Amino acid sequence: MTETAAPLVLLTPKQLAEITGLACGTLAKMRLRGEGVPFIKLGASVRYFEADALGWLASQPRRRSTSDTGTGR
Repeated sequence: MTETAAPLVLLTPKQLAEITGLACGTLAKMRLRGEGVPFIKLGASVRYFEADALGWLASQPRRRSTSDTGTGR
């Protein structure tokens, strides 16, 4: 029995912005600082693997209030 690999899905910054609720400009600043979702460059285009985006979202700390720093203290 052969296993079928999940297809690789590439997201544009606009698509990632829609998923995360972050502005495209915020995503660009995060790329410059080396933060956020890992990305690849295809020529002049930036793309994100969907699996990386979902993993990054899942790794973000959950907060109970807006004053919660997420540090566990």
